[in-house]
Amino acid sequence: MLKIIATGNLGADPELRYAPSGKAVCNFSLGVHSGRRDPDGNPVTEWLRCTAWEAKADLCAEHLRKGSKVLIEGRPSAHSWTDRAGDARASIEVTLLSVEFLSPRPDSTRSHEGDRRGSAPGPDSREWRRGDAPAAPAAPVATELDDLPF
Repeated sequence: MLKIIATGNLGADPELRYAPSGKAVCNFSLGVHSGRRDPDGNPVTEWLRCTAWEAKADLCAEHLRKGSKVLIEGRPSAHSWTDRAGDARASIEVTLLSVEFLSPRPDSTRSHEGDRRGSAPGPDSREWRRGDAPAAPAAPVATELDDLPF
């Protein structure tokens, strides 16, 4: 299986639609720095068209906005066509297998419990996205030589 892993920022708000079968589908464009520079020395950005289905689509539509930073993993497919001006065009589309939100949660999706302006940022994005509890503190380390197991 061909797989792509990339980190980048959304170029526009995601678009949520529903297929005739009722399945949610969310599309967004992802700008990824290629590591190359143009002749003027400016960084080159490659654009991926990403598609998430079902539960991933709902999560992406709810939590992502233009500029959000994400890490994606998915199956790529290349498409080429000729535009109206007669120029050859190409794009890479990625059907997402997983997506990790790297930006803080947008304000519009936070609960409405009081005014959160000026408060400390919420938990890191991986915690709120996955719903994991914070890790337990590490066990104390033995400091006396008699306590070492060897």
